Amino acid sequence: GAITTKDDVIISKADHNVSYENGRRTCLIKIDLNGCGSPPYEPGDHVRVFPRNIMSKGTLQNFLDHLKGDLFVDDQIYASFADDKTAMSTLNVHAPLLVTVLDTLVCLEELFIERAAVFNTISMEACQDLSFLAQEEHERKALMEFGWNEEKYDKAKIECGMKWIQIFDLFPSLSKMVSLEFLLCNMKSNHARSYSVSSCKAFVGSELHLIVGRFLYSQGDKIDVGVCSNYLTSSNQGDEIKFRIESVPSFHYPGNSSSPVIFICTGTGYAPIRGLLQKRQYFHSRGEILGPAYLIFGSRRVDEGVFFQSEIEGFERKDGILAKAFFCYSREPGKEKEYTSDVLKSGKCKDLLRPIAEKPETHVFICGSANMAEDCKQAMRDISSPSCIDKMEKENRLHCDVFGAILSS
Repeated sequence: GAITTKDDVIISKADHNVSYENGRRTCLIKIDLNGCGSPPYEPGDHVRVFPRNIMSKGTLQNFLDHLKGDLFVDDQIYASFADDKTAMSTLNVHAPLLVTVLDTLVCLEELFIERAAVFNTISMEACQDLSFLAQEEHERKALMEFGWNEEKYDKAKIECGMKWIQIFDLFPSLSKMVSLEFLLCNMKSNHARSYSVSSCKAFVGSELHLIVGRFLYSQGDKIDVGVCSNYLTSSNQGDEIKFRIESVPSFHYPGNSSSPVIFICTGTGYAPIRGLLQKRQYFHSRGEILGPAYLIFGSRRVDEGVFFQSEIEGFERKDGILAKAFFCYSREPGKEKEYTSDVLKSGKCKDLLRPIAEKPETHVFICGSANMAEDCKQAMRDISSPSCIDKMEKENRLHCDVFGAILSS
């Protein structure tokens, strides 16, 4: 599908070590489904996105220039595996990239932009093999140490990244010594990442919405970015996105639209909740009776939650869509930390939600981190009764989407 619009809803630097390009960024991405058969989906489903490595043709060609032979980005290769004794299951584990190109014609640009995990770290096993190819003694010794000494290997990853795309900068004497076959057998393949659907097709038409936050992680004193989240948040209008929809019935809206609903989410955990609220708008437009809905939303700071709070307050203003919303922030300057579980146990919220939670037809949807979900479930037990939540779990009315792990209990 092609991106129709992409709006930045959060852009900020995580700290002084982070560049603007690699800072915290969250985007609302709308994808046109007309060009891919307009597949069906429901709020709560997942989208498996196949990432592309953000790398120019020039950068890729420079990388290829260091490999054995004369290779060009537009070259095509055909790979086959002649060892009949090696099971495909073994290849899938030890040479996953090779498996993706077996018995098919593949362009090198496609191989390294879409399929190869060029931003992954070089494995210890590959370091051992590379040590025999290095032409300089100090590089040979270093690679051998990284291949056998885990402490030194981990230190090298922190200090210089040790990514495949950096290999010839880090170890210049490997230039023209590493073959394409070596890379196919040692590099990992890019894999699809899951994101929660953030829209209701019945409400938005032939579009699919995603809310994606750029994943940041530390490598020593450096901040790095996730491959797929960086790809999506750096994409532009008109870019084609390859994806597959995965149905997740355990996080779908209740079959009875009149059931009371409690939504609890933090940050981009708002994504599936947004789709479920749009589902309520769709039901409302058809004149269906809606049960009351309540929402607790948590974010780091007010400025990072502006888009979410604005949308949520918009749902509040629409008659019957959202009865009441509560907001909390864990890192707002000058204020005490407050989490969603704290809000659940606070006076006004507790008094309002206790009778709702104890109704036998109430459903609760939680989306966020594993710790947040557990804290909120415990808070629900505190404000109602353990037997009430236990019954909700047994009847599959407590739904959790925990960073891609779906639980309906």
